[in-house]
Amino acid sequence: MTHAEAIDITITQQRRPIAVGDLVQVTLGRGSIVRGTVLGIPAATGDCWKIQEQDGTLIYIQQFRTLARIPDENGMKRVDGWQIKSDIK
Repeated sequence: MTHAEAIDITITQQRRPIAVGDLVQVTLGRGSIVRGTVLGIPAATGDCWKIQEQDGTLIYIQQFRTLARIPDENGMKRVDGWQIKSDIK
């Protein structure tokens, strides 16, 4: 794989819609930030994003300033929306 192909793959992955299982960072009003795994995506007007923080706290978010996918870190792997600690890199 060439360097250009690797960059193209990275850009394509970043452009895909946020999905269940993705790690995200959500900026709320007044600068509050939530980071966690997406467990549910809004299906209709009035629905909430369902986010689980690393400590297991479930958060339901309906309004926010920004929502961005972030890369996995600290060896956390995602399986069906749940974070699983893994030594496999």
